[in-house]
Amino acid sequence: MTTHTYLFGAWLMTELAQRNMSQMDLARSTGLTRQAIGNYINLNRIPNKDAMEKIARALHRPVE
Repeated sequence: MTTHTYLFGAWLMTELAQRNMSQMDLARSTGLTRQAIGNYINLNRIPNKDAMEKIARALHRPVE
């Protein structure tokens, strides 16, 4: 596991908390499954570029 993976999971959890969003809310906004979102937060999976872009758009963050 890389530092970037850990940082992404922590960042995503923080973003959801700041927006008072659940994993299910984000899943509905992105078209990803709630399980996938949970796996990203819990560091079980690394999101691919497509998933990262969907998450960024749903959270109104720049896609980098």
